Amino acid sequence: MVNGFDKKNNVRIIEMSLQDFMNVEEGTVKFSCARNDERNFGNADILGLYGQNGSGKTAFIHALSVIKTCMMGMKLRPETSAYIRNGAESLRIHIGFSGKVRERIVDFFYDVVIHRVNDENQAGAQIRSEALSIRDRRSRKHVLLSCDDKAVLRPKKVFANFSLKNNMELHVTRGIVKSQGRSFIFSRELYNFMKSIGDSESVQQMQILFSLDLLKKFASEYLYVIGVKDIGVINLSIAMPFYFHIQDEGIHSFGTIGIPINGPATIPVRACQVAERFINDMNSVLKYLIPGLQLQLRNIGDELNANGEKMKRVELVSIRNNKAIPLKYESEGIKKILSILHVFIGAFNDSSMTVVIDEFDAGVFEYLLGELLELFAESGKGQLIFTSHNLRPLEVLNKDFIVFTTTNPKNRYVRLKNVKSNNNLRDFYYHTILLGGQDEYLYNETNQYELSYAIRKVGKYEKE
Repeated sequence: MVNGFDKKNNVRIIEMSLQDFMNVEEGTVKFSCARNDERNFGNADILGLYGQNGSGKTAFIHALSVIKTCMMGMKLRPETSAYIRNGAESLRIHIGFSGKVRERIVDFFYDVVIHRVNDENQAGAQIRSEALSIRDRRSRKHVLLSCDDKAVLRPKKVFANFSLKNNMELHVTRGIVKSQGRSFIFSRELYNFMKSIGDSESVQQMQILFSLDLLKKFASEYLYVIGVKDIGVINLSIAMPFYFHIQDEGIHSFGTIGIPINGPATIPVRACQVAERFINDMNSVLKYLIPGLQLQLRNIGDELNANGEKMKRVELVSIRNNKAIPLKYESEGIKKILSILHVFIGAFNDSSMTVVIDEFDAGVFEYLLGELLELFAESGKGQLIFTSHNLRPLEVLNKDFIVFTTTNPKNRYVRLKNVKSNNNLRDFYYHTILLGGQDEYLYNETNQYELSYAIRKVGKYEKE
């Protein structure tokens, strides 16, 4: 089956490596699920990233966002060129996925090199080369397809049957796609071209089309990357971004809905129906997270827009002790929880879903944070990736779920060694910062004397 992502086709991330990405010269993370040949599909897989500010945690999240953009066939965001490390011409991302395809485990690997373009008429960053590889338990890893400046498509033995005319068409198409800052491998143009020109009986072609379809669907519908900037609008009390994933019989809705909270708002009828559905789901859980709190989308009335389409006039309110107040007056922490709660529920129940959250702890009470992560680890089914500054999760999560950043830009990500089962990982981490004992340093210690002197010197200058 080329098209379709059903319950038997699960995908999760098993590894990622970065090169010259922001402050990461080199860095590799292998997920805990990658250590088991069965991949533990159906069991929770968690990756928590810890380390001091500016040590590569957010870089890891941004890299996942770039991968999602590439695999969806979308244009790279304008800020992508800024991700290329100072002094480097390009960045490289390698990512591995494991797919359980009808009870058979297959690993996929995507490698992409992105370089900066100083041309105002083209995208600020472009994909220089990319490759998609595959490996299953019965064969070695091999390249499914790749492209770079020397060859539009490889391997030659698979694409040799394309005529010279078709190759010229591919060159032109790839040039257009590249100038737009999109992935050629995951572009709709290449996918449609292969279906129309290629050999429909070719096993290799069917394998390529299935792999592209599987990974693109995962990136589009089952991978959520939630960065700090993505939900920063909450702090302005202007709008609430709700991340949601609804999958029932005959219903599959996913994505993000932004609902204004600085007053009543007019939204499409369909958006209102979807919002009512995921709010109802959230309320079933919310009452146990924050006792006495419920969320309501109040329907003020029907309206017509300029095109004569039916709209709903609504207002988001929170209800406590049967008293309703506009949602904008709730704390930033509560609004953060509400924003991500539905996809957290989704990943808890669906082994296909991967949810990535930068600064998961921001505004969240540390004990509640620990409870959420402990519950996910014990009973969840999907994959959760997060960064945090709060160390409470180190006390409740298995050490295999935690990766630390280092002070070495050429080896940014490590797991602590010599951690015993009876060790408190939080205490062990503090001990390592103070006394060392690992292959890499985890923290650049602050010089208290120099810091104090600098602060006093500035204060003295201000008085003068």
